Parts: sequence; C-alpha cells; structure tokens
Amino acid sequence: MSEEKSKSELHGGHRKRLRDRFLQEGADSFAYHNLVELLLFYAIPRRDTNELAHRLCERFPTLESLLEADASALMDVKGIGEHTAVLIRLIPAIAARLAAERADGVSLNDEETVRAFLSSRFTGACDELTYVLLLDGKRRLIDCLCLGKGTPVSSAVNVRALTERAMQSRAVYLFLAHNHPAGDLCPSEEDLRLTRRLSVLLRELDLSLCEHYLFTENGCLPLKRYLEQNGRMN
Repeated sequence: MSEEKSKSELHGGHRKRLRDRFLQEGADSFAYHNLVELLLFYAIPRRDTNELAHRLCERFPTLESLLEADASALMDVKGIGEHTAVLIRLIPAIAARLAAERADGVSLNDEETVRAFLSSRFTGACDELTYVLLLDGKRRLIDCLCLGKGTPVSSAVNVRALTERAMQSRAVYLFLAHNHPAGDLCPSEEDLRLTRRLSVLLRELDLSLCEHYLFTENGCLPLKRYLEQNGRMN
C-alpha cells in the first residue's frame, strides 16, 4: 500500500468519525477547531483540513469573529480560497433568513422583542445595512425590508418611497435600524437628521416612527430616544 493511499484512508476514517460524532452528539460536543474542521470537509474534500482549521481559529479566535469576517478577510488566511469563504459566509446568511421566516406574522409588542428581531438582521453583516420594520395596528409583522448598504443616507433611504411602501402595506408603526460594523455606537449627524425628518413626515401621514436603532456588536442605541433626551428632536 502506498504512503499516499495510506494517508488518504486515514483522513477518510477521521472524517467519518467526526461526521458520525456530529450526527450522534451534535455540535455542543465539539471543540471550536473541530467544528471548523468538520465544516471545511465540505469545501475541501480531499485534503487534511486540521491544520487549516487551527489556522482559521488563530486568526478568528471565536465563532462569532469567524462568521462575521468578510470573504476577503477569510481569504487572507493561507489555504482559504473563494469556495471555502463562500461556504463560511453562507452560514450567517442562512441563519438570518431562518430568523426572518420564524418571525413572519408574529406580534412585536414590546421593545425587547423588536430589538431582538432587528438585531438578528445584522448577524454576520460586514457592511453597513439599513432596515425598516413595518407593523400593523396590532403590532404584527407586515414586512422587514433591507433598504440598502452604506450609511442610512447613502444606502438609498428614499424617504418618499419608504412612506409610499408603508401606506401601501397599511402599516401603522415603523422601526428603522442600521448597524455600524466597526463597532462605533456614536451616531452621525446624518443618522440624527434622518431620524428627525422621517419622524415628522410619518406623523403628518398618521404613521408612527417608533424608533430608529443603531446596532453594533457592543450594544444598541435608540436614536429617537437619544434625541428626545437631549432636547434635539425638533
């Protein structure tokens, strides 16, 4: 038996053991690097992925940091190509889609529930995103729309189109939310101006901007409340 064939059979046996263990015991029984190694099996089918898994874990020491890394940062790690980077980026994208489907039609009748729902939209986001949440008179979910990438002003927050969409859907309550991927929980003047402008315009249409949230990995800042508390809403 050749040395190459022996190594191939050894790796194949190791992969099967990890797969069987996952099916029997679930992910909680895995150390972080073993979980990453298992994931890499499906992007790199014929190579030992143990060393590469350790390399990824050294560069991204937590699962959160790994799944929030953008594709270019992942591909900076030696041995990670586009195919593998796409597989890793798919995980938070699918998780966010699942959270949205589970929330369809649910009642969002308290601030904590709304914040948790909107926070899930930014899971794994590498870009600055802006979302609007539309609720009916009983605070049931009508829709949650991504308005684009970039700052709330530059990400195509077309206020007229937004209000038209809200009226067409017969929404009563709106929440706006955007994130700062860099982690800065300080709002920009653009953020604050948009909050004031949208609040006034919606009030004239008998609609209510309940809040505009700024999310980072370190917390959440309600911008409308921030303006009111600092006497800057008008």
